[in-house]
Amino acid sequence: MSIKSIEAVLRSDGRVGRVEYWIVNIICIALFSIIMPPSYSAPTWTAWLLVAPIAIYGIHVTIKRAHDRNRSFLFVFLFFIPIVWFWPAIELAFFPRVDKNNAYGTRAH
Repeated sequence: MSIKSIEAVLRSDGRVGRVEYWIVNIICIALFSIIMPPSYSAPTWTAWLLVAPIAIYGIHVTIKRAHDRNRSFLFVFLFFIPIVWFWPAIELAFFPRVDKNNAYGTRAH
């Protein structure tokens, strides 16, 4: 991952590609698995306080990836519909960007 990729993931505007999207998701899942307790015990409020910013950041990067596919942020809400969540998951994880320039900005790399 290059410096430009890291900048793109950390900025609040712009778009991110598949590689950055995958890396951020893997890091978020790893952090969730470290912070949250095993399934047989209830998570504490401190665990939820640590997980909430990570989840918000993951949603933020998912919206930026949707913009790379020339989709609105509303496309991300499909993740919350049973069975339908499969469509945005596959599209965002595996399909390439729509083009270099779209309604959500340009992508240099």
